Amino acid sequence: MDRWDEERDAEDEAADENDAEKPNHEEMLDKEKETLKERREKDETFMEEFGTALKEKGVTVIDDLKADVSADYVFIKLLDKIKDNFSLRKDIIEKEQA
Repeated sequence: MDRWDEERDAEDEAADENDAEKPNHEEMLDKEKETLKERREKDETFMEEFGTALKEKGVTVIDDLKADVSADYVFIKLLDKIKDNFSLRKDIIEKEQA
């Protein structure tokens, strides 16, 4: 019985090797990696252009913030970088009173 199982497994493997419809995992993985790499490059290009456009309009852009730490630390760093926008702002109510 064991010998029959081994022979059947060997036949199945041989049939799988010659199967034209068998998915090639290495090829699929390479294709997906290339797709993700292209998408990341497009996203980075868009973010750079978008950030430049916002800077030209006088909008504060924070582009050098590391997010590989805890969310609380990132939040504190964000607040630190934009605190002047809150403390030195001139909104409509302040303009009417001045």
